[in-house]
Parts: sequence; structure tokens; C-alpha cells
Amino acid sequence: MPEPKLPTNVDTTLLTIDAGTSILKFAMFTADGSLRQICTGFVEGIGTTQSRIHATDTNGKALFDEGRRIASYSDALKLILDLIETHVLGSRLRAIGHRVAHGGSRFVKSVILSERVESELKKLVHLSPLRQPNNIGAVVAARAIFTNIVHVACFDSAFHQRRPEIATFTGLRGETNDAGLRRFGTHGLAFEHAIDTLHRRGTPVSREKIIMVHLDDNASICALKYGTSVEVATDFSPLAGLRFGIFCGALDRATIVSLLSRKEIDAGQTQQLISEADKVPERINLAFETNKLLSRFKDPLVLKAVEMFCYQVRKQLVGLTAALGGLDRLVFTGRVGVNAPLVRAKICAGLEYLDIAIDTVRNTNGAQTISSPVRAVTIETVATDEAVTVARHVRHILREKSNLV
Repeated sequence: MPEPKLPTNVDTTLLTIDAGTSILKFAMFTADGSLRQICTGFVEGIGTTQSRIHATDTNGKALFDEGRRIASYSDALKLILDLIETHVLGSRLRAIGHRVAHGGSRFVKSVILSERVESELKKLVHLSPLRQPNNIGAVVAARAIFTNIVHVACFDSAFHQRRPEIATFTGLRGETNDAGLRRFGTHGLAFEHAIDTLHRRGTPVSREKIIMVHLDDNASICALKYGTSVEVATDFSPLAGLRFGIFCGALDRATIVSLLSRKEIDAGQTQQLISEADKVPERINLAFETNKLLSRFKDPLVLKAVEMFCYQVRKQLVGLTAALGGLDRLVFTGRVGVNAPLVRAKICAGLEYLDIAIDTVRNTNGAQTISSPVRAVTIETVATDEAVTVARHVRHILREKSNLV
């Protein structure tokens, strides 16, 4: 018997794509006003012998789960297309939204992809050397396969483009800012989704000073004043942000100069040193090993890794309050931020002088609001979904495009 199909009840659908080093996440939504999610999934191990494609419906029921050889993004996208045609009824694809790490100073909002835009994005690889090449690779593959639909690039960096000019300076000579060497931000799509969630909860975002701590595959912090990003805990690239996962975090440039001058590393090893994981126990990837870390919390090496990370987050968090001139709300997002109460507790420990204090019972039990009721600063958790935000941007552009026709 043929596989039963999931009904969409609409004429067209949208697909979102988020390409990593060897994984491609995807989600399908109805293209109507509801943006109802139809299915979601991922293709992992692309280019390896351990490839796998997995997809679920909106209720979490598995639609597809199979291991097979998937050599490229092109092969992965063809598999996704086959899966959609097999399982989704009325799946006339109208557009694809691509999550792209960096739009530089030029792309301050989502944009329809073209050969010219692709060419511009390739020039920005130096701003996000770990993510941008994968994003571009998926864009090129998708546009070659899906030739008759709209493709939209949605940028993680765009959310932070309205920050005050003084917050964008790198500390180098003034002309470097004109050359594109400036401080950028990341995880903008996640922060945008978190703000939308706060609005739905009835939070007066437009009247509050908020700090969001995003802890997932990597980490960043954003200070928001009345709903707008005003400062971030990154610099020219995410490599100078928080020490997390494969990132070494903020690093004194003299340390690299010292290693080079003593010939302990050569120029070819420098990029690898600052942007790739090594075997040092302190560099344990919190996002992928959260459960292991919490179950091994008595392990001195694990404890050291968590303590070091939380210390760095706490320093950055406190520093961002200066850009806001106060704080009304502290929000934890991302898989680690939402699912690791011990990490949240350690980050907030000792911040009572800022009127920040966690309620231990609420925090341990996974409550939405976890702050002490006698403290002025509200602390809460917000699960983020960048795919939904990408889909909203695509729908907005489609509406604009139809109005212009």
C-alpha cells in the first residue's frame, strides 16, 4: 500500500533550510497566514559513511528514518524532495528560505537570492568561515534543483544592524570600519523568535531592557533596549565571543603573535587553533554533551569546563548591562539555555547585587519563569525555532513580491 500523505489544506508550501558542516536541517510550512508546520527533519553525516535522513510530522511521529550514503548537499536536497512528494499531499513548493550566517554590512534584511547575491555572499566567507561556506553550498545546490521557485536568504547578522555606531567599532583605525571591519552580531534569527515569543506571552518588550543568553551549538549574548539590539558579546566574528564548543572565545591577539614568534605554530595552523576544537578537557562541547556533563558533574574536568564557561558568560552578561543602563529581564534560550538548570544557576550565582537571583525550585523543575519573586529582574527561558522565523521572512517577501507584480 502507498504511504499515507499528510494534508496541507493549502495550495502552496514553504521549505526552510539550515545547512551545517555535515548536517542539513529542514522544515516545511503552509504558505498561508497560519504558517502551520507540516514536517521537520534533518539529513546528517553528509559526505561521510554514516549518513542518515530523518523526518517527523507536527506531532513528532516519524515519517522517515533511514541510513544511506548521502554524498553532497545536492543529494540531500533530492532526498528531501522525494520525501515531501511521498508524504505530503498538495505540496506545491512555492519558496525556500535559507538560513545564512552573515550578510555583512550590505544585507540588513532578508533578500531574494540571485547569482549576484550569491556572488556577494561568497565574498563574506571571512566573516563566518565555519558556517558561511556550508550555507552557500546549500544555496547553490538548492537553486540548481529547484529552478522555478523563489529562494530567500535570511541572515543571522541582520537583526543586529540597527545597533548604535559606537557599538560597531573594532578598536582599529577609523577607516577599517569603512572597509567592513566592524563588530557584528550573530544568532539574530533565534533572538528574533525569542522576542516574538515574549510578545505572545504579553511581555512589554517595547518598554523593557532585556539581556538574552543564547546557549546552543555555540553561544552569544544580546542586549535589547525596547526591542532593539544595542550590544552583543561578539566582535568582528563569533570567534571573539564566548568560549563555547569549538570556539576559543575572546583571545588576546598577542597570544598568537607570541606562539608564532617562538615558532610553536606556523601561519597555516593559526586559523585551526582559534576556530576548531581540540582535545583540551575545558573545551567540552556543552551543547552536544549537556546530559553527559550534568550526569558527570562530580568529574573534576567536567566541573572545570562548566565553571569556566559560566564564569565567562557571567562577565559578559554583567558588561552588557552597562549598554542598557539597567536590566528588567534576563532570558535563556537555545538547547542548553532551556534544558540545563545547573548551567543557568551557575551563571546567575553571585549576581544578587544586580537584583538577579534564581528560584532554585522553579529552576530545577523547568518552570518558564525561574526568578526569585522578591527580585526585580525577571528570569525566564524561551525555546527558539529559527525555522519559523525564516518562514515568516519568506512569507513577508512573497507578499511584497506579489504586491509589486
